[in-house]
Amino acid sequence: MFIKNCIILCMSWYDDSISKCSDDWNSLLALTNTGQDGKEREVIFQTVTKGFDIDRSDWQYKLPKASLNSKIRDFDAPGSKPKAVVDHDLDTEHSSKGSLEMESKQDNLSVALYRPFCKVYFHRDKGLDVDTYEALRTYSEKNSNKYLALHLPSNSKDFFCLSTNLLCNVHLTGSSTHCIPLYRYTNGEIRQSNITDWALQIFNDHYRQNEPSSPVCYAGSRELREEFLLDIPAANTITKEDIFHYVYAVLHYPAYRKQYELNLKQGLPRIPLYNNFQQWVAWGKRLMDLHINYETVTPYPFERRDVVMEVQTGISLNSSSNAKLIAIKEDGVIEIDAVTSLSGIPAMAWEYQPGYRSALEWVLSQYREWKPSDPLIANKLNNYRFNDHKEAVIDLLGRVCTVSRETIKIVGMMEG
Repeated sequence: MFIKNCIILCMSWYDDSISKCSDDWNSLLALTNTGQDGKEREVIFQTVTKGFDIDRSDWQYKLPKASLNSKIRDFDAPGSKPKAVVDHDLDTEHSSKGSLEMESKQDNLSVALYRPFCKVYFHRDKGLDVDTYEALRTYSEKNSNKYLALHLPSNSKDFFCLSTNLLCNVHLTGSSTHCIPLYRYTNGEIRQSNITDWALQIFNDHYRQNEPSSPVCYAGSRELREEFLLDIPAANTITKEDIFHYVYAVLHYPAYRKQYELNLKQGLPRIPLYNNFQQWVAWGKRLMDLHINYETVTPYPFERRDVVMEVQTGISLNSSSNAKLIAIKEDGVIEIDAVTSLSGIPAMAWEYQPGYRSALEWVLSQYREWKPSDPLIANKLNNYRFNDHKEAVIDLLGRVCTVSRETIKIVGMMEG
């Protein structure tokens, strides 16, 4: 009887969820197919990938990138290879792109987004990265790409979307993640747009007829004047990259997320065609620039406090440098370690949440010291010390704080 009642309750919950889904969902533009057969259909994006896959085991360790390959060779014996090896990138701002590209070619290293605003180096090798090759088809060492990272639909998690110009971890926010690229690369370096010609036509036809500035007979009329029935491109033709930015803005729109909340838990997003297309494009481009180029924005001016450590206090310098990385949101404070704290963090900065925690909390969670359970790794490979990267982490927190505040401001503009 108990099991029967549980089944009835679950069926009732499911029917109720379906009934609360928006009626117009199926009339919106499908974002993409879940398949990867490369066939163009009536969708906005032609292909989608899961991103790269790194085994979430003790083989994830923080190593200086220069020593990454030598460490892998230490474990090159049969049966001892890790599935993948990654290294947190805490100093990209101060290393030149040229040297990074050279090192990637020589040592077979790639940079990827492991968690929101947290990069890693990982070693690309057939013996290490078996599950990454589908993602690599969208990636070129020589040419840039952009991705929309979305988690797979789930009744237990809220929708999220984040852009990156790097390969993205399949577990970007802890759950399975789809990555939708702007471009696809064939035969190594031949670039093709991942936005379908069908979508380009739909967007151009709709906004050419429905935007206030479009050439129509009367205000609000959908009937084009005869001279505009010719197959002549409009002066304000929409591009595929415009569509990419438009989609990114819409996926951040609070009213969209609220209206289609249940739909987004049950399937991949569908996209409405809102008025004022170019304004949405501008919002999406600004958001994408912030989220991709977060390392170049001006750091937020935290108030930093460093405690002077007295020798006679008996506090070990080693213990005082261990990372706390604790957020006290209500006070606007982050405790870095026993010596340093940051204050004056605006409440708005905590509101931006790519996934189930704020952007600042993603950074804090990734750079704490930890001890691998595998004794072999703990003894030979565990050479990460937070104090070596402390200043870089503080700098990163300042930049992510700026990105968070600006994101919330832009999203606020969408709501009017």
